[in-house]
Amino acid sequence: DGTRGARLWGMVARLARERLRDAERAIQAYGRVVALEPTTEALEALAKLHLDRGEPARAAEWLERRLEQARGAE
Repeated sequence: DGTRGARLWGMVARLARERLRDAERAIQAYGRVVALEPTTEALEALAKLHLDRGEPARAAEWLERRLEQARGAE
């Protein structure tokens, strides 16, 4: 199911980002999370990872999606 898959990919993404320090792998894993169930954590992490890589335009795209998500929750 989508929620379970998103949760598992989120674990992979956090492991890649925090323990392995592998930004590319973290980006790919968070991308899978967003494809299954866009979470606040995944969208914000993708923005930060891209910003850290010097890709502000990509970071802005993820932040825009996060903002759209917040507006939809109101």
